[in-house]
Amino acid sequence: MMEKKIDVLTFEVLRNLFYAIPREADAAQRRSSYSPHLSEGADYACGLADGNGELISQAENLTLHLMAMEMGVKAGINKYGIKGLKPGDILVHNDPFTGGSHIPDFNIYKPVLY
Repeated sequence: MMEKKIDVLTFEVLRNLFYAIPREADAAQRRSSYSPHLSEGADYACGLADGNGELISQAENLTLHLMAMEMGVKAGINKYGIKGLKPGDILVHNDPFTGGSHIPDFNIYKPVLY
């Protein structure tokens, strides 16, 4: 596979964008939460994964959820495949065998298809 090279400026813009996305999601989650577990305790995680389900950036959240997040994203990709996902799809997941931490927790994944 031939690697596509990008210039340093483009790299820095993309790097900062990839860091900003989960941080913005984190801020929105915290502001909109009714539960003190979320708004005060930050008992959640926000991250960004690539098309293979590998976590590429994350907000500063609870480590337990960050660790389970990658497994859950990969489980969704394995179940539906990238080609099986369409714009607007949202996956909800809480299977403890494929990345859910425990039954009351659930994960929400929104694919960004480009």
